[in-house]
Amino acid sequence: MQYNTEYLQETNIGIQEDKFSAKSVYSHFIILGNTETKTEDNVNYFGQSNYFEGDRSDLFTEYINFAQRENCKNIYSLIPTECHSPLFQQFIIQHFGKEGITKPFYDFDKKLDELDCNLYYVYGSYNSELYKKFESESNLKRIKVLYWPTYLITHTFNLYYTGFIQNGKHESLDLIQDFEKLYINYNHRPRIHRKIMMDLLCKRNLLDDGFNSWNEISNINNGTDIVTSYNYNTECWKEEILNLDDYKSKDKDYLEEHSPTMLKPNALFSLVGETSMDVPYVTEKTFRCFFFKQPFIAYGAKGQNKEILNYGFKLFDNIIDYSFDDEPVHIKRFELLLNELEKFKNQNFNDIYKKVEPILEHNRKRVYELLLKDEFIPKELLEIYENRN
Repeated sequence: MQYNTEYLQETNIGIQEDKFSAKSVYSHFIILGNTETKTEDNVNYFGQSNYFEGDRSDLFTEYINFAQRENCKNIYSLIPTECHSPLFQQFIIQHFGKEGITKPFYDFDKKLDELDCNLYYVYGSYNSELYKKFESESNLKRIKVLYWPTYLITHTFNLYYTGFIQNGKHESLDLIQDFEKLYINYNHRPRIHRKIMMDLLCKRNLLDDGFNSWNEISNINNGTDIVTSYNYNTECWKEEILNLDDYKSKDKDYLEEHSPTMLKPNALFSLVGETSMDVPYVTEKTFRCFFFKQPFIAYGAKGQNKEILNYGFKLFDNIIDYSFDDEPVHIKRFELLLNELEKFKNQNFNDIYKKVEPILEHNRKRVYELLLKDEFIPKELLEIYENRN
């Protein structure tokens, strides 16, 4: 799609989409990955993760067969919309398990070495404590991780620009400031930390102070993360479907995530239940708040909120004490987060919004800067892109 530059100029960004935007770079490699050869230099080969790992029963074979068949120097497994893929998750789980990485994984790494081939995973997360520890301790020679933590900015903008602006539903992506409640809390997949948060909101008598959705009932698999795995039985909240915006309805009048509540949530804060408790992974759930100019408090992994500082965004630290973000015990971290949210319960929501509006303006400006020229494209990909035919 083409960006509406007149709309972008209205945001006071005043710059055009750059050839080094995430959209331009990623589109180049995705198109290349969908060709028969998957390469333009016979050295670097590209494919999405599910191309190589489609058969979950044997995650090694396709990589080895591909490397042997193509005699390639580098394979890039592209999945910047996620923070892990099946094979890499198994590396992580085994490394932090009791036995450590097992022989088949080291044999896989050894085989890649014999073929003189590097396997690069391209993820949308950053080099968190978990991945740093894995990389420094695992001693895998040929398997590496590249981080593209801002790619989802493009994904987010494409979703909402198409759904709201191009479809004529709204003239801009600005939040409609009609604050009836303290927060809005969207929950599609019932991940374990989101279930914990719903229970804590119930215990604090905060459920009626916000709008909450719960679109699926959890099962045993919803208690697993990248490494963390356990069950949680709610003590206060009885798990049930909470229909906030007809997200699961076949008769809804919008596609994807273009719910009318996004731009008119009737709530001051977005309580963002991010993807993982193990990795502070910033996704469209947070990035959309930058485009919409909505204050938010995120929960997931340790350091989830402070993660955005790495990319030039600002926190609402003139009204929120983010020390909770450093707490390593997740339930305690969520409780401390709710202490911060709860203190705004009886305040004037419009006054609070005015206090953080300069930060919201900064973050919107910054998100458009990164949309149009991405500073965090992995240098390995950028070098290949710059030398393309």
